[in-house]
Amino acid sequence: MNSMNFAPFREYWAGVCGAGRLPAGYLAGATLRRLQDNLAPHQMEPSPPAHLQLTLPDGGFVYIREQVQRLFMAHIVSCPFSSSGTFPLDGTFILTVIHTGVVRRNAVRFQTKSATAEAHMLTASLQEDKRLTDLLLGLDFRHCEISVAERHWTLSIEHFAASEVIGRLPAGRRYLKLIPAQRKTLLMAIMLFRRHLSTFQP
Repeated sequence: MNSMNFAPFREYWAGVCGAGRLPAGYLAGATLRRLQDNLAPHQMEPSPPAHLQLTLPDGGFVYIREQVQRLFMAHIVSCPFSSSGTFPLDGTFILTVIHTGVVRRNAVRFQTKSATAEAHMLTASLQEDKRLTDLLLGLDFRHCEISVAERHWTLSIEHFAASEVIGRLPAGRRYLKLIPAQRKTLLMAIMLFRRHLSTFQP
């Protein structure tokens, strides 16, 4: 696979974190390069300022970026997947998706803190989408959120894999591979979200 130029990552994170504040051992773009191999053979290309753009089978786009979380003597680089589109209703709200179950996950729940009718109608509609909830039940995600504003929706999913732990003491790097089964489930879930959100009717 051709190597992509991820040079903009260091400039991007320097602007976000401030000069000299990047975590020690952070190699900008290194985790995305590993993830790129896990996402083959899907079509991908760099997207400014520091993202990877993946083309879905349905022609839609997914944007993937590196996200750095500082820990004591270590840091985690995760790669959230996001997609967006137009929404047919007014309103500003956020929906989150969680797995339920104490010992093992047994269901998927859509929830919102918004009191708007649009938020509750969309929450109920997504909850009734059995194909989507079945996919999400089998998806190992850490965080899943839908934000709606100005007739525009944005979906963000952070997988437990597609991430790298970099330690300083002891020094080491451990990448959590996005396996083919989870890759397929993740991308299919994003496509179903895109279809549901763009065609939603109350």
